[in-house]
Amino acid sequence: MRRRSLVRGLAAGAVTLPVTGITLGGATRSAAAADSYRIAITDHVSNTIMVYDRAAADWNGDPLWSFSAGSADGWNDPLEFRMRECYFGDEVGTLVMVAHGRGDSGRVGLMRLTSDAHLTQGDLIWTDHLTTYPHSIERVPDIGAIVVASTDKGGWLHLYVQMTGGDPSSVEPVRSYEFYEAHGVLWDPASQLLWASGGPYVRSYRVTGSKANVALEEYGTPIILNPYNRDLPEDEWIGNGHDIQPDYADPNRLLVTDSWGCYYIDKSTRLSHDLGGNGFNTDFVKSFVRHWNGEYLLTADPTSEDSGHWGGPTVYFLDAGGQVVDTRTCDGSENYKARIVTHQFQ
Repeated sequence: MRRRSLVRGLAAGAVTLPVTGITLGGATRSAAAADSYRIAITDHVSNTIMVYDRAAADWNGDPLWSFSAGSADGWNDPLEFRMRECYFGDEVGTLVMVAHGRGDSGRVGLMRLTSDAHLTQGDLIWTDHLTTYPHSIERVPDIGAIVVASTDKGGWLHLYVQMTGGDPSSVEPVRSYEFYEAHGVLWDPASQLLWASGGPYVRSYRVTGSKANVALEEYGTPIILNPYNRDLPEDEWIGNGHDIQPDYADPNRLLVTDSWGCYYIDKSTRLSHDLGGNGFNTDFVKSFVRHWNGEYLLTADPTSEDSGHWGGPTVYFLDAGGQVVDTRTCDGSENYKARIVTHQFQ
């Protein structure tokens, strides 16, 4: 069953993180400044992660913040951007996490957010070169575990751990777990679960142990990501899971996407549900999230074949009914993901 894209073809239309005097992380639980928050886009043309203000009418000028990885092997195509709090010595700071890659050569990296408005490879405090096409990276607090979701060679969750307290550069690999077509990974502090998406499933894991003994233990039965598949025999299932994000407006929900649309998972029942029609039925959605103010934002491949560009120049903003109410376009870019800039998990 192929679902129509209703977004393609449309015209373009709290944490504070100081960056050269710019408030970078305007996402908070208050909707007082609903239309002014920061969004990061991962552009495959310039090979740069760029941050813009949601309220800015023009996203073609200089970004508020950026990270350029350069052209070294494995640093092609930024695929993930996240910020999480952690200790740097005795101080709490913000850890920037990125994943890049193309095919069998990819990189994941960590850096500390500083007052610089532009970071480069020289700012990385840790990196690893993977041959499994890393798509997403997450940090589990307290334990200091890092989990990377990779799609190639069958699909994997790679588990790392910080070996020295207060030193997030002391990350070492521990073990890897097979997960078919793993695309997304997300820590949920409320349930103390790590959620991962890929292929037709979303799975959850307990993170146990510490340092070299840290491990993932699958928790509960796998969740069928696409709700339509529950009524089909397994050999007729459709869709390949991509993004998994918190619903910042509803902490009991996770937001997930596959090849044919956007859905939510009720964490208490562990069932996926269709969000309805309109823009939520867009094919090949690569990133999908809802802000605390209730608006959804997504990015999608603008071609009908999921062609290998993986993204377009436009971020779409949708209301609760899936109607596109606004857009922002960075001309000439191909953005795989758009992320709300915040270190909050939910």
